[in-house]
Amino acid sequence: MPPRWVMGYMQSHRTLAGPKEPAEIVKTFRDKQLPVDAVIYLGTGYCPAGWNVGHGTLDFNPKTFDDPPAILKACTTSTSR
Repeated sequence: MPPRWVMGYMQSHRTLAGPKEPAEIVKTFRDKQLPVDAVIYLGTGYCPAGWNVGHGTLDFNPKTFDDPPAILKACTTSTSR
């Protein structure tokens, strides 16, 4: 079975203003008491600031996400209910 969160609401974005935006999106949902189980950033390859370094790789793009562990932590800890 997949994890429970994959069955919930997922907010998807194609563009990203900066590395702090995912945590800001999560905070907005939490502040408005709206459910969100995952925030997905789809930009890659053709986007000016894709999340990864190219198609077929799962390595974070350091120009977009300079500190992936800190960004993920900000999305999961400081904004949790």
